[in-house]
Amino acid sequence: MPVFSFLPQARRSALAVLAGMALVLAGCAQLAGPRSVVFSEGELQQMLERKFPLDRRMLEVMEVKVSQPQLRLLPERNRLTLDLQADATDRLFANALHGRLALESGLRLDPRDASIRLTQVRVTAFTLDKDGASPRVPLQRLGALVAETLLEDAAIHQLKPEQMERLTRAGYQPGSIEITPAGIVISVVPR
Repeated sequence: MPVFSFLPQARRSALAVLAGMALVLAGCAQLAGPRSVVFSEGELQQMLERKFPLDRRMLEVMEVKVSQPQLRLLPERNRLTLDLQADATDRLFANALHGRLALESGLRLDPRDASIRLTQVRVTAFTLDKDGASPRVPLQRLGALVAETLLEDAAIHQLKPEQMERLTRAGYQPGSIEITPAGIVISVVPR
């Protein structure tokens, strides 16, 4: 015996229509999905660890390696800080320098390859030691400039092609990035 058999036919039809509408609305809500993607501070730390160490040759005379990133979010300024191990070797005299690099950066989304990149990188502290002695101040300033150049626009994560395909099929694209206490929030906007 059907559940609604005791109701008159008109009421059964009305209930069936209402139930169908509820299912359609629930389906639409599922298609709309969330309007943002959130990566926690821990997820960001893991992303960074996969992208480091970075090795670069600067001006054909210096090999620079930055590694061991330690992340901290600065949501009140929509920025983050990174603390990194810095190693440099000049290729002319084989002098090795080791130290720590602290920097502050914003984040941006590059629509060409759906990557999250560092932007407006500013070195806040840079210490180098050469055989236990600190090098002269001009060398440290040059090192800070090299570090900013090396890390500006560095990709820390790339959205997966299947994520981008789902967004595109639904008529959306990634928008802006905001750094919050919960992590980074990438807004999703209509195409």
